[in-house]
Amino acid sequence: MADRIAQACTPADLAARQGGEEFALLLGVRDLDSARQRAETLRAVVAAEPLAPNGQPIAVSVSIGLTLAKPEDETLDQLLRRADHALYAAKAAGRNRVICG
Repeated sequence: MADRIAQACTPADLAARQGGEEFALLLGVRDLDSARQRAETLRAVVAAEPLAPNGQPIAVSVSIGLTLAKPEDETLDQLLRRADHALYAAKAAGRNRVICG
């Protein structure tokens, strides 16, 4: 999964594993439409091909919580908290989707 995320990133992006099955991406875009397009592309790339760690294909998908940095954000935690809330909304809405929060 990390390889697929890395392939979808540009030099302006930063990807990090937060733990378990959660990753955080800081995208080098400034507007929500561009961020949403990038997130949808990543979602489609991941879902397009199953993983086969032991030769057995496993269908995978990602739920993405998306947010933009705001001028009032004082810490990275505030940004990540909004993204996390959007992620849980994406999971609650049926998974394999992008939700902006």
